[in-house]
Amino acid sequence: MKWCGDCQFFVESDVCESCGRDYTDTATLVDGRYRLQSKIGEGGMGEVYSALDVTLDRRAAIKFLRIQATPLGLDKVRQFRREASAIAAIRSDFVAHIYSFGVFERRPFFAMEYVEGSSLSSLMNPAKAQLVPPLRSLALARDVAIGLGAVHATGMVHCDVKPSNIVIEVGTGRPVLVDFGIAMLAGSRLDDDISINGTPSYMAPEQAIPEHPIVAATDVYALGCTLFEMLTGRVPYSSPSLGLLVLAHVNAPIPSIAAIAPELAPVEPIIMRALAKDPNQRFPTALSLAHAIDSVMPEFVRGVEPQPNITKSTATSVGLRALVIDDEPMISRLTARAVETAFRSIDVIVDVASSGDEALERWQSAPDLVVLDLHMPGLDGTETLAHFRERKRGAQLRAIAWTARPVPEAVRRFKALGVETVLQKPLTFQRLVSELREVGLRSGWILPESAAASATGE
Repeated sequence: MKWCGDCQFFVESDVCESCGRDYTDTATLVDGRYRLQSKIGEGGMGEVYSALDVTLDRRAAIKFLRIQATPLGLDKVRQFRREASAIAAIRSDFVAHIYSFGVFERRPFFAMEYVEGSSLSSLMNPAKAQLVPPLRSLALARDVAIGLGAVHATGMVHCDVKPSNIVIEVGTGRPVLVDFGIAMLAGSRLDDDISINGTPSYMAPEQAIPEHPIVAATDVYALGCTLFEMLTGRVPYSSPSLGLLVLAHVNAPIPSIAAIAPELAPVEPIIMRALAKDPNQRFPTALSLAHAIDSVMPEFVRGVEPQPNITKSTATSVGLRALVIDDEPMISRLTARAVETAFRSIDVIVDVASSGDEALERWQSAPDLVVLDLHMPGLDGTETLAHFRERKRGAQLRAIAWTARPVPEAVRRFKALGVETVLQKPLTFQRLVSELREVGLRSGWILPESAAASATGE
């Protein structure tokens, strides 16, 4: 894919069909280093493409300012550059990093971190009551709140926090906040000709009232709406009419999350404060919201308190700590042997548990690798992983899951936890070894030559 500077659009072939410009021998790398691959998204101001940084051999995301029939206004260019500057100043694992800003063939762009994963909105199923177990929903909201704290520290307000702007990274389950296209300086007020600046279902009351300043608490409100939706499967307010929806955010009583799901009662005070109509009545900072979420998370931890790890996986010489969880002993033994076979080139200790509850009781910190079934007595596979994600080393955990019934909802729930490999039973031994080696290669546990030797039995 190449950008035709004469026609101001992308062309798929080496020759532009509109103007005939030949790109066969022309350097078409953006900023001299990024080779465009495919479009991955678009919004009101721009389009986002995946790209390969040929100098560092890594993927990146390139956002271009949208080209219109009329000349670009200076205000749009300034806003676009402000978006780039806002992201560049932020230092957080939960906000996409920016690499560079420039102009390519008369079109402003910036290059940023490419987060491989799925948006939170794509993983949500309105027909179900929950996206993931409450513990995981709270953890995602807490991490995004930490990222927002870094955003607010730069003096910026995101103004569009919502599930589609939160990407869940494959492998780690890390939530990453993206799209600062309508970010504003804290204290800014909407122009008289702008009645709405945000997404109505997640929009704080002050975003619909021009004379009210946009503040950090504006993002707190939107994240409160997002948490409400994650826990219940629906947004706090809904209406087929845009006007009525905006009025609901401004005037309607805050819905009780405990009335929808009594088990969520510990979260009620957090939701009520985050969705307060008056910004001064909300959490004063995103970090204070994160701390409040942290304080109620123990209410959703099932099972006994973690005991000192009594498995032999505490051995200091172990290169990889693996845990197999399945209530069928034969499958557990087969899987444990597959793990040992896949990682025969390194030191590995494999522990086996018959349920999620048993695994959590025995492991004080998260293992390096978990291979588990979705359907088990007590905690199911997603609930078990949600707990392990919150243990020490949980962010580094990698997982392979399987299910006898690979329904889309199960796949979505696992993806929300960062699981990229969901297999269907029954599994062959060789297929399982192959999938384990792939995870090992992507995680850097084994080298390509080691995997090849293992595959040939050497």
